[in-house]
Amino acid sequence: MKALPLAEAGASAPRAAWSAHAGLWLWRHGLWLPLTLALLLAAAWLGWDGMQLQARSQALATTATARAAAPVSAPPRASADTENVAALRDMLPPAADATAQVRRLVELTRPQLAWQRAEFQQSEDAAGGVLRLQVTVPVAGEYAAMRQALDHSLAELPNLSLDQVQLRRVQPDATRLEARLRFSIWLAAAGPGARTR
Repeated sequence: MKALPLAEAGASAPRAAWSAHAGLWLWRHGLWLPLTLALLLAAAWLGWDGMQLQARSQALATTATARAAAPVSAPPRASADTENVAALRDMLPPAADATAQVRRLVELTRPQLAWQRAEFQQSEDAAGGVLRLQVTVPVAGEYAAMRQALDHSLAELPNLSLDQVQLRRVQPDATRLEARLRFSIWLAAAGPGARTR
């Protein structure tokens, strides 16, 4: 048997003694005392958390009661969204100019794009007084010319939006593209929500 140096023997002796005392205590009393202490600590923590929750709910109830007792103020001003829609509607051309707007779009894009036909769909936002005229047109041309025509038309018609572009090249080496463009022309609707010019 190998003898341990004096420093190591002294360091392990208290640890061994403590381990022996703990083992003896557990053998005599069992695990009920440590489990009971753990359960008591958990119950105390849950009780404290419950008191905090109850205090918060009382504070919220007091605040709700104070708000309910407060006098009702004047009716709210028109919302910012309503004002923004009205300002937009004032900037748009009237719905009666729809044909002229479509002609202007054709004129702006005709030199670069070959229009064959067009599909039209109209929708109206009755609450906002705004009319949307969707124009879907298949065109053919070179990419640079299409891009130039689209940029020019969007710059010239502030009430125009380009909603969708579908490009297709018939042959991989072809410079000419077939495209399907969907524009929206936004107009002020004629009706109760619309303004009169």
